[in-house]
This record gives sequence, C-alpha cells and structure tokens, in this order.
Amino acid sequence: MNYKQWIAFLAILAIIGFGWGFYQASESQTARIMVENNHERAFYDLLGSVENLSVLSDKALIATGKSQVNRILSQLNTEAYVAQESLSMLPINHSAFSRTEQFLNQMGNFSYSLLVQSSKGNDLTEEQRQTLTDLSGEIAEISNELHGLVNGEESPFAWAVIKNAQIEEVTDAKKAGIANASFAKIDETLQEIPALVYDGPFSDHLESKEPVQLPGEEISWEEAKKIAKNLLGDNYTYEEYGKSGKEAAIPIMTLKITAKNNADDVIYLDISRTGGFPTLMTSSAGEGASKLSNQDALTKAEAFLAKTPYENMVPNYAMMDSNVLTINYVYEENDTLIYPDMIKISIDMTNGRVVGIDAQSYLVNHKDRTFSGLKLSAEEAKSNLPSGFSLESTKKAIIPLDNGDEVLCYEFRMKSGDRDYLVYINALTGVEEDILGIYHGPNGTFAL
Repeated sequence: MNYKQWIAFLAILAIIGFGWGFYQASESQTARIMVENNHERAFYDLLGSVENLSVLSDKALIATGKSQVNRILSQLNTEAYVAQESLSMLPINHSAFSRTEQFLNQMGNFSYSLLVQSSKGNDLTEEQRQTLTDLSGEIAEISNELHGLVNGEESPFAWAVIKNAQIEEVTDAKKAGIANASFAKIDETLQEIPALVYDGPFSDHLESKEPVQLPGEEISWEEAKKIAKNLLGDNYTYEEYGKSGKEAAIPIMTLKITAKNNADDVIYLDISRTGGFPTLMTSSAGEGASKLSNQDALTKAEAFLAKTPYENMVPNYAMMDSNVLTINYVYEENDTLIYPDMIKISIDMTNGRVVGIDAQSYLVNHKDRTFSGLKLSAEEAKSNLPSGFSLESTKKAIIPLDNGDEVLCYEFRMKSGDRDYLVYINALTGVEEDILGIYHGPNGTFAL
C-alpha cells in the first residue's frame, strides 16, 4: 500500500470512528431522555391519581345509592394502587416516602374493605365516614405538596440529580433538595395520621399492634456493620444512619452503605435491633439493557439468601420491573408452604447485583406452628374442586385470611385450556377458601 493509499485508509477510519462516536453519543442521549421522560410521566401519573383520590373520597361521603357507592369505592381502590406504583417508579430516596407508600397501600386496602362491606348490603358506619373525612384532608395535603413541585421556581425533573441526592444534604433550594424535601415533608405529615383499623391484611392493627418478639440479643452498631459487610462485602463503607424507637413493630437500626469507587452508589439497609436480622434493603438499579437470565438472577438471589439467617425458603413467583427482577420466597416446613412467611429478593438484571431485600412479612409472621388439624385427606378435598379443570399438582399450604388469621389448606394447581389457577381447600372443613388466577406475562408470573 503506497503513501496516498495509507492516507486515504486512515481518513476513512477517522470518518468511521467519528460517525460511530456520534452515533453512540446520540444513542446515549436518547436513552437518557427516555429515562427522564418515564420518570416525568410517573410523577404526573402520581399527581393525577392523588387528585382523583381526593375527589373520590369526597364523593364516597356523599353517595347514597348502593351501585354508586360500590363504583366509587372500586375506583378509590384502583387509584390508590396506581398512585403507589407511580411513586415506586420515582428516583427519590426510599426514606423520603416510606410512610407515603404505606399510606397509599392502606388507602387501597381500606377502600377495598369498605367495598366488600358495601357489596354485602352494609352501610358505612359513622366511624368509617369520619376516617374517610380525615383521609380526604390528608390526600389534599399530598396533592398540594405535589403541585408545589410543579409550580415552584425550579423544575422537579432534574431526575439524575434527584436520584443522587441524599436527604441529609438538603439544606437549600436545589432541584433535588426541593423534590426530596417535599416527599419527606409529606411523610412527616402522614406520621400524624391515626392508625387505620379495618378488616384487611395490611391494616395498622395487624401490622404493628405490638413490637415483634425476635429471638436473640440486642446488637451494637459494630455488630450491625459486621452483618452488613458479610452480606455485601469489602467494596463499601458502612455508616450509622439512624434507629427506630423500640415501640416500632420491628425495631431496627439503619446503615447507609456507600460504594468505595462511586459515592453515588448508596444502599440503605435496615437490621433488626434484636437478633440482627436483615429486614429491608433498598438501592437504585443500574441503567441499560438486561444481561442476566431469570435462572442467573435466581442463582444470585440464592447465594445472597444463604448469607442470611433465613432458612428453608423456596422460590415462588417473580416479577420484573425496570430491569429489576423481584423473586418471592416462601418458608416451607413439613412439606407445607407457609405463605405469610415471605421474603422478597430483588436482582438488578443489568449487572447481577442484589438491590433489595424485604423480610418484614417473614419477621412479623414467623412463629412455631402446629400442623395438626388435617381432618381431610387430599383425595377427600379433591371432591370439592370445580369440574372441567385438569389437576396439575397438590401441595399443603398455610394461607393468610383477610382478618389476619391463618388456615391450613390443600393447594391444588388447576388448568383449563391455557389458563392456570390455584384453588385452596380448607384441610379441616373442606370449604373453598380462595381461588387465584396465575398470569404469565413479559414481566414475570404473578397470582391474583
């Protein structure tokens, strides 16, 4: 190749390199804009749902016709869960909105319990009406705070900044500080709401009627850091972040865990003050395409779970959300699935990191159980199954009831065409306790 040919060849390489770099920059910019647009849409979805909750809660107090009351309560239930889902998609520190998330969850369950009551022909009691009145005022407060984000002098949509902001650093009117501080203010307001007491599985009187008595001794900060380091390794620094009061349902101490090579990579881990049980861990997921298979994620989750004190946990169902796969694990004893004792492990599918654990349900519900009371055999229980379905499998299971009680059942997995169902027959009475449809979607498998 002569001199002129070399010059031409190098010029072509330079053009290709420039073009490729421009393409990559353009793709990166497009991806960033898409992420910001998704966050902005989630914020406005949250705002719309909160506004609808405010209007609907007022309507529920005025409506008198049964069909109208039922329709409004059904809409209340739906909007509460839409708001909760939208809130979970915002890149705001978990500690800034934990009470808000719980409030929306309880609002959904409260409205559902009223819907069940109304569907049976029973009117709302004066106490329930007063609760709705109080909730309506609180929802209006949340709406005002969210509108304050939109109408403030600075835009709340600098999401990359918000994502990296820390609550304790909010000292001025920076964009991230405004957003985080507003959610923290909402949470502070909601702390003053009296407990919701209703016949539902997530009501305050069932979640936190008294502190959970966990086995073991009270641990020190140094012991908490050692537990955290055993879970996450040497590539992080471990700082004391705060403690809950001993009157909490699960008294905890919280660690702020920061990657040594990236100050923006922050994890918050709650560890029970008694016994040192990992209780709740939250962390931001990475950006980009998923690189792991579900089996890879399951292997990562199993390895993480093996470092915890939680034993005899079996994977149940999994759901994907924003490149994070959350796997539900259920405790198993005596060949019986104990559904109230559930743990969730979340895996970032872009890099294989464990970005979340939620063992609160396990810690609140786990106890020594007796498995006596099986008055029906599996064959006898089958006689109560619906016809026209094929039986896929049979298992014993303890399931929670809406009033907080538990019942021992036979879990029959049934199939009709391409649809799968779980039918629960009471092992003592033969009564059909519940039917769940199993749905397989692009984001995972779940039961409703």
